[in-house]
Amino acid sequence: MCPPLSMDDFLGNVESDNEEIMMNEEVEQNEIEQNDEDKNHHNEVEEENNDDITKGTSKKRTRGQTSCKNIHARSFEEREEVILNDDGQPIGPREKTVKDLSLFLGTMARNSTFCPLTYTNWKAMPSDLKEHMWKYINAKFNVPDEGKKWVESTIQDAWRRYKCKIKRLHFEKFANMTERLKHRPATIPESHFKKLCLYWSNENVKSQLKDHLTLKP
Repeated sequence: MCPPLSMDDFLGNVESDNEEIMMNEEVEQNEIEQNDEDKNHHNEVEEENNDDITKGTSKKRTRGQTSCKNIHARSFEEREEVILNDDGQPIGPREKTVKDLSLFLGTMARNSTFCPLTYTNWKAMPSDLKEHMWKYINAKFNVPDEGKKWVESTIQDAWRRYKCKIKRLHFEKFANMTERLKHRPATIPESHFKKLCLYWSNENVKSQLKDHLTLKP
């Protein structure tokens, strides 16, 4: 797989590839826009016909990811004590405390300030960012030092899952950069998302991922 690098370093090493990707994206977008113009009249008529049918229907509400706003709003004096087992994993004092901590760490992994997605893998995440996260977490929960390894591992796993989800829902579903940027998740800065798209569009990255998936049992 790709070496542990920031997206800036990786993309700087493949600058000519990035220019080619952007040119291809522009050609694809021009073709799409031309096709859209040809379909406009048909779509307008179809929308009018469907308007009466869709009136009165309601969209199914889906549950979003938790934000743990109440935990983020805690003062230092309000932080909860966390009890660990011999392996440094949280076990109490209450089941709710353990659950809240896990959910809270998930919000950290999805936060572009604490855990930006602009790194090829978790190993590339700067140590100062990890230390900043640890201090922030301990301002909301009193986690003994023995739990630091578990905390980082939990955030790492959540970060990887989140990155895969962003790729699936906001990159692979769309044909070009223009459409991807239109559907960029609001939680990710545009500059970060552009770098991700260029990274995922790189032929070497796609080839390495394909080889990795082939080798998996």
